[in-house]
Amino acid sequence: MYPSAHAWAARLGRARAQYHSCNLCEHRCRVNRAAGEVGRCKAGPTARVFRHRVSVGYILVIEEFIRMVWGVNFRSINPPSPLAGTTELFGSTVTDYRLFIIGFGLLLSLALFFVVERTRIGIVVRAASANSAMVSCLGIDVGKVRTGVFVAGAMLAAISGVVAAPLLPLKLGMSFTIIIDCFIVVVIGGLGNIRGAILGAMLIGMMRAVGQQFAADWIFLLTYGLLIATLIFRPEGLFNVRGRTA
Repeated sequence: MYPSAHAWAARLGRARAQYHSCNLCEHRCRVNRAAGEVGRCKAGPTARVFRHRVSVGYILVIEEFIRMVWGVNFRSINPPSPLAGTTELFGSTVTDYRLFIIGFGLLLSLALFFVVERTRIGIVVRAASANSAMVSCLGIDVGKVRTGVFVAGAMLAAISGVVAAPLLPLKLGMSFTIIIDCFIVVVIGGLGNIRGAILGAMLIGMMRAVGQQFAADWIFLLTYGLLIATLIFRPEGLFNVRGRTA
């Protein structure tokens, strides 16, 4: 027997209460650390682990809902008719929609780079990522900043999915394949480095494009080999700048 709707609602209520309790404990620990109190705080890691578990749970629930509504078959979308043609470029035939994706991705990357590096919002986001306790002492709600970043990331992911839909087969679980590629790009480019993420994505894309032409059987080996070499010899990322340690 499956739990009733009332039972699921009660479980969700308890999960939300525990979630907010963990957030409150973590905030108190940040304040104590910022005030100079040398106390050992166990609530921070617990809150983070619980948030990760809740996030994974929500992902599984959403995927099961998609499976129930749309099924597990592949879906495909045709590109818009104005972009359905082809163009001769440097002796090769390229579809107009791929050229549109290149231009769209370039504009979106430049806009994201400008927001993160040249606006007050980007300064707050980078500061909250580097030292959330100090940002909290300045009167900025770090929780709202992180929520805003999560919402912005979800919006960018949705836009990217819509734009890439005419090129990729739509299927349940395709997000995990994309997440692996994103993980590789972030590790190679450097965690928290927007320039490194862009350059890392270009490096992986060019490596796979050239590999597809000359060594198709070695594409994944080369990609993961670069990832392993980065983790061993330069774990801060190929395009990241070493920061001060004191």
